[in-house]
Amino acid sequence: APCHLQHAQRVHATPMRVLSQLEGAEVHEGPDSAWCCGSAGTYNLTHPGLSRQMLDRKMKTILPLAPDIIASGNPGCLMQLRWGVQRWKIAAEVRHPVELLARGYRKPAGRNLRRHRDLKCRNENPRRRAGDRSHSVTS
Repeated sequence: APCHLQHAQRVHATPMRVLSQLEGAEVHEGPDSAWCCGSAGTYNLTHPGLSRQMLDRKMKTILPLAPDIIASGNPGCLMQLRWGVQRWKIAAEVRHPVELLARGYRKPAGRNLRRHRDLKCRNENPRRRAGDRSHSVTS
């Protein structure tokens, strides 16, 4: 889960659990998933040097994992991580989790598809008000 999701919304395991439901997926959390990649809203524009240092720190921990795909639900992080993958010459795609779910549903007919009702997850934020669905991942 992106750092903002973990720190601000207290959601950690749900994105991993949802992605692990995809057929053939091996989902691993990087050792620094709670660290900012340096995007931080407009931080990469207002503090490019420090932002690059933060990105390099993240890439150093991603490199030995040799991932096929790096997933993030934050558009700024997606751009920053794509830049990092390019700079560090890491052979990995950087994708939004929804893109990965869409790929999972594009299997040929007759394959064992997981239905969306199998992807139910509870909101992990204990401070969420009853009826507030803004932070939930549900079907």
